Amino acid sequence: MGKHETGYARVARDLYPTRERWVTEALLAHVDLSSRSVWEPAAGHGDMADVLKASGADVFCSDVVEHGYTLDAVCDFTLTKPGRGFGSIVTNPPGGVRNSLAEQFVETGLRSLAAGQVLALLLPADAASRRQCPQFKAKIVLTKRIRPASTTRMSADSPSSSNSP
Repeated sequence: MGKHETGYARVARDLYPTRERWVTEALLAHVDLSSRSVWEPAAGHGDMADVLKASGADVFCSDVVEHGYTLDAVCDFTLTKPGRGFGSIVTNPPGGVRNSLAEQFVETGLRSLAAGQVLALLLPADAASRRQCPQFKAKIVLTKRIRPASTTRMSADSPSSSNSP
């Protein structure tokens, strides 16, 4: 999974909140998570978690650091084995350089769930087409663009890799 140069500076820990409710609601229009146990492992400010909770999901929130939202655990998802069974994992993962961290979220999520459970990640549009995965069932394409929270342009001397949405 790679990203093209966007000209935007990277945000610390690749925290790109999913502030717009319609993004999570687009998933919920296709996947019923009400009454399901959902792990949101990159909860950030709780934007996705709040929409999931409002839909009736039982949401367990974690993140690698606290960002001001009440978490059930502070942990690195890619290094953590779930202590309880979750029926779904839903998150907007940090991308990392060339989306390497997002790939780790995919791999960890697939290892953490049993057959028939849901792994839903908000990823760049080209992500699924770059990797063949037998567990991959569907891709929901957003037809509106998510507005980036930060629009600070990089200088010519800045790194060329970015995960800005």
